[in-house]
Amino acid sequence: MFPDVYEIGTSNLGLRILAAEVNAESDLLAERAFAPWPDMAAAIETAGIPLGSIESGRPLRDFDVVGISLPHELAATAVLRILTLGGIPPRASERTRPDPIVLAGGGWACHAAAVEPFLDALFVGEGEGALPAIVRETGEARLRGEPREAIIERLGRRPEILVPALRGTDSPGGRAVRRIAPGPPRVAPFVSGPVPSIAAVFDRVTVEVARGCGGGCRFCQAGWTLRPERPRPLQSVVEEIAASLRHTGYDEVSLSALSTADYPDLGPLIESLAPLCDTRKVALGISSLRAYGLPDAVLETLGRTRRTGITLAPEAGTQRLRDVISKRVSEDDLLGAVRRAAGAGWRRVKLYFMIGLPTETDDDVAAVADLSLRVASAGRAAGDRSFAATISVSNFVPKPHTPFQWEPMIPLDEIRRRQEILRRLLRGRRAEIKLHDPRAGVLEALLARGGPETAAAVFEAFRRGAYLDAWTERFRWETWLEALAATGISPDDATRPLDPGAPTPWSHVDVGVSTGFLLRERERALAGEPGERCDPAPERFRCQGCGVGCRQEGAGGGGRGVAVGGRESGVAGRDSGPAVVGPPVWFRIVVRKTGPAIYIGHLDFVRAIAQALRRAGLPLSYTKGFHPGPRISMTSPLALGIAGLAEPGDVHLDFAPDDVPSRLDRLRALTPDGIEFTDLRPLGETNPRTARLASHADCVVTTPGLDEAGARTAVERAGRLEAWPIDDPRRGRRHGWNARPHVASLDAGPLGASSSALGAEPAGWGLLLRTALDPAPPIRLLGALLLGIPESRVSAVRVAVVDSGGRMVL
Repeated sequence: MFPDVYEIGTSNLGLRILAAEVNAESDLLAERAFAPWPDMAAAIETAGIPLGSIESGRPLRDFDVVGISLPHELAATAVLRILTLGGIPPRASERTRPDPIVLAGGGWACHAAAVEPFLDALFVGEGEGALPAIVRETGEARLRGEPREAIIERLGRRPEILVPALRGTDSPGGRAVRRIAPGPPRVAPFVSGPVPSIAAVFDRVTVEVARGCGGGCRFCQAGWTLRPERPRPLQSVVEEIAASLRHTGYDEVSLSALSTADYPDLGPLIESLAPLCDTRKVALGISSLRAYGLPDAVLETLGRTRRTGITLAPEAGTQRLRDVISKRVSEDDLLGAVRRAAGAGWRRVKLYFMIGLPTETDDDVAAVADLSLRVASAGRAAGDRSFAATISVSNFVPKPHTPFQWEPMIPLDEIRRRQEILRRLLRGRRAEIKLHDPRAGVLEALLARGGPETAAAVFEAFRRGAYLDAWTERFRWETWLEALAATGISPDDATRPLDPGAPTPWSHVDVGVSTGFLLRERERALAGEPGERCDPAPERFRCQGCGVGCRQEGAGGGGRGVAVGGRESGVAGRDSGPAVVGPPVWFRIVVRKTGPAIYIGHLDFVRAIAQALRRAGLPLSYTKGFHPGPRISMTSPLALGIAGLAEPGDVHLDFAPDDVPSRLDRLRALTPDGIEFTDLRPLGETNPRTARLASHADCVVTTPGLDEAGARTAVERAGRLEAWPIDDPRRGRRHGWNARPHVASLDAGPLGASSSALGAEPAGWGLLLRTALDPAPPIRLLGALLLGIPESRVSAVRVAVVDSGGRMVL
């Protein structure tokens, strides 16, 4: 279960990896659940239907284990809401034998005091290779009828599992030691996992090229809690990407790591992927680049693929402050990288900064604006005059398990004052600035560094309606203030420094990095000294003594004996796509859209068609320009909730495949439920421009129980009206809009072949309409007017698209 909406959670790589790994076992089943949007959550509660999984709808309470990903602190109330919606008591102490074991993990699990009372167990560290055994052990114990307490206590014997009920005791489970995965996942999650039928926030193949980071940025919790840096072998990355593209039909790949620029084989990897990406028009994106990680060869190779944006994170505006936080990037590095990117054709760069860092002054804040403007100027001078910089400025939050965990967070008023400095300096300049809500940062700090007392505030906020707090439009600061006041917590608690000599609320979790090492890094930071980079590569290995204890062949080490993955120079799996045979050609597709697919919007519908065509191996042609797209033209969008029996469209292919019937069969197997390809045939080299030929649509509207007499009466009544006024709440200009001039014909008739798409009985009747396509009247609203019933009771289907002569476009 991911405590955010589907579009966010389905993109989460960790969720994909773990679900695929469990499902790879023949005796285990993993399904997924997400946070419903508030209106859906309210509908679930009103109907008394428990929240279920996406795959089968099985209620959460009926599983053996509910695994919760904890991505960040602002997910706290969503965890409680989802458990409640799923029929599971939110407090662990209130659960009984039939209730599932609630096990949480993820980035927040190593300091999750604010949600510990709501969890049966916490998994600290990386779950690959461990979760299937936990699920099997728990499920078998439940089948034997063992008490919940016994199952949970047995899980606590695993060193990486914390049992909140045993916290502070000497019993197994009272403490936890981070688990470090021995190697890359056994599964390729995008090959094993589902292909979403609606666009996700990261709608692409994401492949992890390395785990951990040796940069040592002193504010970055992930960099410290995921040590050591472990690059994946080059060959396995290339093979996984090629297989994932074939399986999913995506046209974008993202190379993911905490610092992708530090991947030792980045240049050879991009060079290996370039033929595949260039032939298939696949965009290649690289997350977490650093300014020094943009060599000319990499930019040149990336420039030959579909471009995504360039993102750089200097974090601070002055070199002094970058030394404090140990961000090893100079201004020359940054400006040089931007000049090379602009010269290679990029038109935009996104810069990440942070304000409120320890020792920061107003001069450091002003330097953020100054550096951003010089970056934009350097890009325009080296490339296009339209080159622009987008500046994203977040607020420093002291995070546990980092050298800055003891530092204060600057107060709300001071954050706002420093944000105003940036607004004033960038006002009217050619730079877009995005500032984070400082109140969300204060809440994040409270939940990150607070002790067990914060759990009471979380429950109180949940009780008062807080939900999906990471969403700007859902964040209710007043609700949280009330909850904090009711539980005796002040927002000012987030801004206080912690005593370096005192225990912390997360002292019972060992992530591997010793407190002594963090203290030494803190002292060096306050002295303005950058830290040393942790590099586990055998040829450069030198232990920094952080406590993780990396082990290398022929190198000193010890400690936990963490093995670090090596790399290979040989590259296999260069999938450059099919060779071009023959001239480009247009193909006609006809698609049936019924059942659950009627709730897929038009853009997602076209996206699903494009993905299916790519998965079937059809050589899609792409538009030209900065961000090419597949040349697919559907005749006219279907409104949401309307079925379509024969939706025609044109697809441009680089060449005509010689096995069209088998491709059509494959297409039918590669689309979401409710989307069916009914025809695929060549049209020739000339653009048929079907969308221009299409003039009208033949539609049927009906309602349950409509018979012949009722249908004919509705037609006669409509014929006597001079106007058919429509009030479309989705389009303000259509208040009192007369739909009658846009309906070429109206009649009554039996449903016939339309009945299955409408879900009506074969003997049912409906209204048969021929309506214009531009402008097209809202068919369900029109049906409601003509039948004299509420829109919610109307079913509609578009039977065919026709030209001006009434001939069906197929």
